[in-house]
Amino acid sequence: MAYNDNAQQLGGTKLVIASLVIAAVAVIANIIYINRIRTENARDTFDVYVLNQSKESGEKLAWEDVRNISLPSQFLPNFNAAGAMTRDDVDKKIKFEEPFQRKSNQNELLTFNLFTPLGSSGAERITSGYRGVPLTIKQMPPILQPEDRVDIEVPFQLRGQGVVLTVIENVRVVSVGSFTAPADMSGGRVVRATGQQIITVELKPLEATQLSMVEKAATGPFELHVRRAGETNLVKLPTAGINPEVLRLVPNAPRTIAVNP
Repeated sequence: MAYNDNAQQLGGTKLVIASLVIAAVAVIANIIYINRIRTENARDTFDVYVLNQSKESGEKLAWEDVRNISLPSQFLPNFNAAGAMTRDDVDKKIKFEEPFQRKSNQNELLTFNLFTPLGSSGAERITSGYRGVPLTIKQMPPILQPEDRVDIEVPFQLRGQGVVLTVIENVRVVSVGSFTAPADMSGGRVVRATGQQIITVELKPLEATQLSMVEKAATGPFELHVRRAGETNLVKLPTAGINPEVLRLVPNAPRTIAVNP
């Protein structure tokens, strides 16, 4: 009888241990699943920073002055175009005690413009003898920055079919972005964010006029191919400048610059 009791107790103990092991495995599996979901969600978002309080020109930034807002990654190109600052950017402004260059308001997006002196002319970045040409872009490459070089392509109708043609290669980007700020950034979320994806490129005067006419004749917005830093060779067109094949599709496209008598 005692033997049977001991056997039953041993069997019960084994069942308890087995139940605890199963429960532990379930907890661990749940933790792994939650961490995986958090990691996936983190990859699909990015952080921007807004001001908790207004700041006057000359004041310096501190971490308590800002809060981060996580946004869906689909908005990243727009906020890059707006000059939104990353955590590393904010940390550098604080570390080197860079002052605000203009008054900023509570809930305002923290951008590089707030630390840029008023009166600085963007036109000073254009090389002498060239022109800055704004272009509406189909999709802003997230990696695109001023001073990058790009190839520009555009869609056309050719013999009844849609084609994409190279317009010009190796063009210097002067500025990135013309952005309409979010309507509301209070409450830790963006209620509405709109904006045009625009860049400014640098071209010779004749090329600038030609490109403007190409834009009007095209069937859609320009597309960009970003070049690796230092790559300046022509690989799609035989010569520099606007593609002659594209100019043939543009009515009355100028081939020379008119000279005043």
